Amino acid sequence: MENTETVHSTLFLLSVAAASVGLLLVLIMRFKLHAFIALVLVSLLTALVTGIPLAEVVPTLLTGFGNTLATVALLVGFGAMIGRLLEVSGGAQILADRLINKFGERRAPFALGVASLLFGFPIFFDAGLMVMLPIIFSVALRFGGSVLLYARCRPPEPLR
Repeated sequence: MENTETVHSTLFLLSVAAASVGLLLVLIMRFKLHAFIALVLVSLLTALVTGIPLAEVVPTLLTGFGNTLATVALLVGFGAMIGRLLEVSGGAQILADRLINKFGERRAPFALGVASLLFGFPIFFDAGLMVMLPIIFSVALRFGGSVLLYARCRPPEPLR
């Protein structure tokens, strides 16, 4: 195992991390900078502040982003394929219809939330969203009302 020598104190590194998160939030929320650009900018600044040599900043950044994008791309890609299979086969629509029939029209948003949760377990949640969006749109069209009403998941309101 390679011995590494600590250049900065733990308190300094934690302070840099907190400042980086704060700067990221300010850039995105206050200045409306695109999240990806803000993340790259803050990553570059964090690397420079923590003492990574200028010649190593870009390779370090590419390695970090490359590893993260590789795993996320695989998860989303395979999840989207499985989700599309469920959508094309009609399995997602059948489950949503059965749950709506069981819970009733007034509780359709809750039924769609349960269906989304059930689809989110075997496939990835973002792929589950891709599967459920067309179903949410069709249910909103069928029952009327806002798509946002059916896209959110909250417990049903008590019957009066």
